[in-house]
Amino acid sequence: MLRLLVVAAVFLLSLTVPAQAAPVGAFTETELWDSTDNDAYASFHVQGLAVVNDVVLTFTEGRPQVSDAGPKDLLMRRSVDGGHTWDASVPVVPADPAQSWGNATPVVDSQTGRVCLFYKGSGGSIFVKRSDDAGVTWSAPEDLTPLFASNPHGWTRNSPIPGHGIQLRNGRLLMPVNHRAPDPDANYGFDMLYSDAHGEPIVATRHTGAAGPCVSHQ
Repeated sequence: MLRLLVVAAVFLLSLTVPAQAAPVGAFTETELWDSTDNDAYASFHVQGLAVVNDVVLTFTEGRPQVSDAGPKDLLMRRSVDGGHTWDASVPVVPADPAQSWGNATPVVDSQTGRVCLFYKGSGGSIFVKRSDDAGVTWSAPEDLTPLFASNPHGWTRNSPIPGHGIQLRNGRLLMPVNHRAPDPDANYGFDMLYSDAHGEPIVATRHTGAAGPCVSHQ
């Protein structure tokens, strides 16, 4: 009987004492790019994000025309206060008439603070630039296209997968890359670029002795 009374008392107490309200989260929204602004860009496409301590870097394609083709700036905006305020947009990879840049995708080395920014160009080319001061300055681009030149699958288009890369607990930096063969061959696949030396050098997983790509579909 005592056990039943205790249970009943707890039940009655739960009915008479109001539950503690759960804390309500909040966020603010900041517009970083707007295709309706009176600027040189007709649209903004494919975003990337990197965080280095309190510094937030975000990237996008600035497209003068609403098209995947043609010259484009790869733009960056930078915040030094955790995203509350933002510097003006600047081209981290300026447009080149001979190239169609795209898919600006960063990965951060939390051990050194280095940011590696991967992006694609025309003709299946793929590049990386590095920053050791949280996006204030950037290195010259390194052409990574030769890493995939000898692939056995006929891939000629190489592109970092948008968003951001990751760092494993052992320090390895990982950047997924998708591939495809020329039209009309529907041969797709992907590899992983990685570095065990803080982003320099960078190696493709296919060159570690594996028989093929991570995934291939024909």
